[in-house]
Amino acid sequence: MIRRARPAWRRPPPPPAAHEGNLARQYSALRISGREAEDKEMEDILARFASLRDREERLAAIAADLREMEAQRRAAGLAPSDAEVAAFVILRESADGTLEGLPTNFPSSSRSND
Repeated sequence: MIRRARPAWRRPPPPPAAHEGNLARQYSALRISGREAEDKEMEDILARFASLRDREERLAAIAADLREMEAQRRAAGLAPSDAEVAAFVILRESADGTLEGLPTNFPSSSRSND
């Protein structure tokens, strides 16, 4: 059996200058629109982190209030009220929702800055 040598792979000839210019314009337009999409995506990511930070701060403030109420009740020898138990459940669900990226259901303006 005679083995034939494979023809060597040839590089295609370079495109004409006009075609190169057209490709460069298309690439630039693609790069610009791609960069705009990247910028928008980055803005969305930063907004999401800011939103998560706000939620974490609100949840931390609520948790601190609940700990303080619990300490006061414990010092007085009282069991937690139904409202405190409900607040704990809401806090836990909000924390779980925050970790899963879900929105919390209480506005930041509902808390006073005492």
